[in-house]
Amino acid sequence: MHCNKCQQKVCNHFQVHLKRHTGEKPYQCSYCEKDFPQKIELTIHTRTHTGEKPYTCSHCDKSFTFSQSGQVKNHMRIHTGEKPYQCNHCDKSFSDNSNLKEHLWTHPGVNGVKPFQCSQCDHAFTQRKNLVNHLRKHSGDKPYNCSQCDKTYALKQHLVRHYKMSHTEDKSYHCSQCDKAFVLKHHLVRHYKTHTGEKV
Repeated sequence: MHCNKCQQKVCNHFQVHLKRHTGEKPYQCSYCEKDFPQKIELTIHTRTHTGEKPYTCSHCDKSFTFSQSGQVKNHMRIHTGEKPYQCNHCDKSFSDNSNLKEHLWTHPGVNGVKPFQCSQCDHAFTQRKNLVNHLRKHSGDKPYNCSQCDKTYALKQHLVRHYKMSHTEDKSYHCSQCDKAFVLKHHLVRHYKTHTGEKV
C-alpha cells in the first residue's frame, strides 16, 4: 500500500505511519514531556531515563549491552567484518552509515568542502577526528600516556609506534631476501630498497 501523503510504500502498520503526517503522538513519556506516535519509540526513549540495556552481544563480554536491537546489529559487524555501506566514488566500504557519510567529505570532486574548521588558524578538515588531532597542536594536549614510561603523545598512532620501538621485542616484519626483521612495516620497506637498488 502506498501512502498518498508521501508516496512511500508501507507494508505494515499503515495507521501508525499516518500518524507521522497528522502529528498525532498518543504515547507520552512518564519521565519527561516528550511524546511519540508509536509505542516502540516510547519504549526506546524510556531507556534513556532508566538506563535499561536489554540487548547483549553474544560474542563479547557481558558488559557490551545496548538499548536498541539495531545497535547490536551494527556492533555485530565488528565480529562478522560486514561492511554494507559502499562508497559510490571509490572502493571503500563501511560497517556504519555515519562513517560512510564522513568519508564522502574526502572526495573533493563530490563535495569540495572541508566542514571542520579550526578556530585557531585557517586549517580545515574533511573529518572531525582530524580536526581534534590538529587542535592538540594549539593546546599542547598529549592525552596518550605510555604505560611503561613517562612519555606522552598527542596522537594514538605515535604512542603505538613508541611502544613498539621502545618496549617490545616483537619484530614481525621479516625481509624475504635476508634474515633481518623489523618492528615497523615502513622500516622493512625502507630496508627492502637496499635489495632492489632503489634510493632510500
